[in-house]
Amino acid sequence: MSEDRVIDLITSKLAGSISREELVELGRLLEENRDYHQLHEQVSRTWNRAGEYRADVHADVEKAWRNFDAKRNGRVRVASFNPRTMLRLAAVLVLGLGSLFYFFSSGVKTIALVTGPKETIEATLPDGTHIWLNELSKVTYPEAFGDAARNVNMTGRVYFEVARDENVPFVIQGAHTRVKVLGTAFEIEDYGEQGYIKVEVTSGKVEFSSLDGRATTLLEKGMYGSYRPAQGEMETNMSQTTNFNSWMTRKLEFKDATLTQVVQELSDYFDIKFTLSNSKLAACRFTGTFTDPKIEDVTEVLSVSLNVTFTLEKEEYIVRGDGCVR
Repeated sequence: MSEDRVIDLITSKLAGSISREELVELGRLLEENRDYHQLHEQVSRTWNRAGEYRADVHADVEKAWRNFDAKRNGRVRVASFNPRTMLRLAAVLVLGLGSLFYFFSSGVKTIALVTGPKETIEATLPDGTHIWLNELSKVTYPEAFGDAARNVNMTGRVYFEVARDENVPFVIQGAHTRVKVLGTAFEIEDYGEQGYIKVEVTSGKVEFSSLDGRATTLLEKGMYGSYRPAQGEMETNMSQTTNFNSWMTRKLEFKDATLTQVVQELSDYFDIKFTLSNSKLAACRFTGTFTDPKIEDVTEVLSVSLNVTFTLEKEEYIVRGDGCVR
């Protein structure tokens, strides 16, 4: 893999034009090659220092890129970037984990937050609403909300704590759905390839509907709604777990949970598969809380509590034991 390809992926991420597949590719490359990881950090730091270019959309972008590339390694390489990409690059500001960039649409200054693989960020919107983005997510919003509505667009997985304003509703639009609220806290999961969009509410009420309005429901605290665009079907139910936003809280809580449920949520949190070696283990139940959990600590506690073992085999944990009697 050439360095040019890695730079293209990094700058596409900074500009907010990177696809989900490219984000995954970039994450893999950064993990495989330490030099690429250092290059990513260097590009981000250098572009962060070049803040004078991001505020002026009429800047000499080609000159700005030459200055940036010269700072990076003394070489000039402009041909691999088209003018539109370089123009967007001139407006980039990197803020630690994730990227923040500005662009103009119909004369309105719009802000976009983007996260890559294994990145999460927290931000505050102009109205005081707090949001948390999980990995591979994107949120766009205007620099200032209007008087009629507070409109936000998103993809990926985002948790919202919406500042209450009974006169100005907060509206979040995805590729297939819309969520409308006045002031509440909830999570939206909308990764396109999953085939469904899910909303879970932790406080207040939200109106969850398809863009065409044919499917709609009102969700209250402790409920979730799931919409499948291909079928046009909306499902609602009571939430079965408090760990749906554990990626944000960094906490796993279990109350008389079956071992099947426990390993499923561990799989979601640690992004690794867990398999029960026999059906008798499904009867085991566990109660406990892990704060900022580490996989080694969690498996050790479960091993002692339930008299089971966890063995890592080919990137999968196999859980073994005699099972439990209820």
